[in-house]
Amino acid sequence: NLYLDNLEATGLYQVPLSSVQPGDVLLCCFGSSVPNHAAIYCGDGELLHHIPEQLSKRERYTDKWQRRTHSLWRHRAWHASAFTGIYNDLAAASTFV
Repeated sequence: NLYLDNLEATGLYQVPLSSVQPGDVLLCCFGSSVPNHAAIYCGDGELLHHIPEQLSKRERYTDKWQRRTHSLWRHRAWHASAFTGIYNDLAAASTFV
């Protein structure tokens, strides 16, 4: 599996789903028993992901997503400030709706 075979080598380690925090990577299974989609948890119950042939988008981390979540991963160099730029971009984009 492309995700599972490479995450640890790129500095990510698996964490319990109960400890999700902004910047964590969610691996999800869509029509498969193995992870085939990834999303970034943004905080406040939202995630950011990209579906082929569509623009990236934010969605609520609802039961639909939770049922499809395979595992949660965090980078070993994670720090709250590392997500600040993405969070600010998302906040700015929200003002242009």
